[in-house]
Amino acid sequence: MIQKITQDLDALEPPLPGASGSSPVLTPDPARPVSESVEDATPASWPSNIDTVPSSNTGDSAPEISKDLDLPPRDTSERNLFGNSFRETLNVNLHGEEDLRFLMAYKDYLFPLLHPFYHPSFFEGGHNWLLVAAFRNQESRQLIVSLVTYFFSVVPFVPGAGYTLCSTFTWDQVQKQSEQAFKGMQHRVEMLDVTANLWGKSHLFGDIMLLLEFEAMTQYSQAWRPHLEAAIILFEQILSSPEIGQIVWRITFDPAEMTAEEANKLNSSGIHLFSSTQVALRFFATKIIIADIVSSSALEQTPRLRGYHESLMASRGEASLNLKDVTGCENWVFLGIAEIVALGAWKKKTKTDGTFSFMSLVQRAGKIIEKLDHDLIELNRYEDIAQETSRQQDEIFGELTLLRNMRPPHTAYRDITRIWATAARLYLIVVVSGWQPGTSEVIELVSSNLKLLETLTTPSWLMNLAWPFCVTGCLASESQQTVAENIFNRTKPINNVGGLAGAMKVVRETWKRRGALDQDWDMAACFKSLDSVPLLV
Repeated sequence: MIQKITQDLDALEPPLPGASGSSPVLTPDPARPVSESVEDATPASWPSNIDTVPSSNTGDSAPEISKDLDLPPRDTSERNLFGNSFRETLNVNLHGEEDLRFLMAYKDYLFPLLHPFYHPSFFEGGHNWLLVAAFRNQESRQLIVSLVTYFFSVVPFVPGAGYTLCSTFTWDQVQKQSEQAFKGMQHRVEMLDVTANLWGKSHLFGDIMLLLEFEAMTQYSQAWRPHLEAAIILFEQILSSPEIGQIVWRITFDPAEMTAEEANKLNSSGIHLFSSTQVALRFFATKIIIADIVSSSALEQTPRLRGYHESLMASRGEASLNLKDVTGCENWVFLGIAEIVALGAWKKKTKTDGTFSFMSLVQRAGKIIEKLDHDLIELNRYEDIAQETSRQQDEIFGELTLLRNMRPPHTAYRDITRIWATAARLYLIVVVSGWQPGTSEVIELVSSNLKLLETLTTPSWLMNLAWPFCVTGCLASESQQTVAENIFNRTKPINNVGGLAGAMKVVRETWKRRGALDQDWDMAACFKSLDSVPLLV
């Protein structure tokens, strides 16, 4: 499972911005077996639409139970709005109203700002899984408070001297909360062997992903690499659970995707509702797939989760994750980027081994280009159809208030997908031909992507485009630099945080070296040009 953390967190400081030295690391052990006993498992036959505890309690208060243990179903479970299910008892212990305000600020304001394309429906519980996670584990709550307080410490949302006072206060909170979260997470890692069921692993996985989000937001700590490694190994163990297919990847009920004919035929058996754990796992699964691909492009390695891409993203069946629901970009682009990253890693390895074949490189690159071009044509072909379908759905469900109406327009998803796809083509050109930013093809693609980036009307949309912005900006000509700078400046003041800030630093460093870079220079060299490698997510 997860090996004991290699260093005692009590003797180390957490990876705070500006801190020196190494940060405490979650060190995974992929070879360690996980208990497969019946008591530790979460059988797929159990009701899975609610985080659960038996509801047959007749006392005035709910029974105290282990938060990570799944209990067997009982015949006396009550029937509720979401069907026969179990309910999880959440032992809420907030330190006053202040904590609750921070949690609600994250749920209602900061999280939607950081993830503008993620709008789960009522049938997925909306964003409520964030609160459930915060109430379930103290570490989740402390990490969320750290995210919010750090954001408020660097983004001036109060003008004048009041901002300085607020920044000082919130920075103290960042230090306090993040340190407590690291210590609590250490204890949970050590205890995971005892309660190593699917839900317990999923909850810890979510907390590690929250930790990575904190590290990506601050862009100071280099602990993201071992923490990403730990998250990947834990995610692989979650994927190996026999019950994972039926209770996590099952498609939820989403009326926004239904036609009028399907709506008329709807009955309760066709409605699949997700618990907070399921919704959180699907969200963080998307995030780790992207983090794995993006980080691998900098680390010059094949994405670790590449072997799972086909089952998680490529299929049209119930096992699919739709990354567009979180990022705004369609799955096929990320699949293409993963293949390009793998091709680049293969090129480096075979050149080192002396087995490199340029013909094989061109053939593999040709297949990737062919797939990207085909999917771009399909994207354009279905654009009008999608718009017409959207109009029909608005007529059917226009008065259904259970649907979220905050999603960006269809054109935003199209443009975001094209931006990622164009950056993928630029990345592939560098892998195949080396560093040649002056070629007409590169100049044309950079110009096209900069125009698309300029058309994005909402600054927060750009915050999710750190990697394609970085690839495009690094290859920009001297005459295109001003355009790239203007695009970045449009995101002020939120461009002080997150991967986009790190991307701009990489771009500017690459510009400084303009004229001194030879053909052997590549995108990985750009990503590594700073003192530390940023996590561009």
